[in-house]
Amino acid sequence: MSVKKIAIIANGKHKKALKLKEKLGLLLPENYTIIEKRTERKGHATELAFNAINENADIIIAAGGDGTMNEVVNGVMQIQKEQRNKVVVGLFPLGTGNDFARTAKLAKSVNELAMSIKKGEYRQIDIGCVEFDNEKSEKKQRYFNNIAEVGVGAKNR
Repeated sequence: MSVKKIAIIANGKHKKALKLKEKLGLLLPENYTIIEKRTERKGHATELAFNAINENADIIIAAGGDGTMNEVVNGVMQIQKEQRNKVVVGLFPLGTGNDFARTAKLAKSVNELAMSIKKGEYRQIDIGCVEFDNEKSEKKQRYFNNIAEVGVGAKNR
């Protein structure tokens, strides 16, 4: 039985994410190794996802909301296609909106998440890409798994 490495990339603001590694570890077989990385600033989940793949993670779980998931997707998309296609990316919803998790009908509990991992219940989704020039006229790309806004987007107040 081969060892599977799971990297949890947790939004540092969510206290609920603190126990995810511990709870998941109790529910998964011994051949799963779980590491947890916590974000410290905006954009940090992108770096952590990139590093997790380079550290041979088989599964990356974004523990947070839509923003955390978006940053993880952008980190994964920086990796060569052959390498990133070997990685499963998931979301454990802890955000306030959780639009993507609701729409995709993702696991709502740690028990459901563990069952999905054990059964290998994964599905492919489309990733969109926006190319643009930043304020310095440099070519940039941003990837998205859920929504993209141009101009003025709606905000909750």
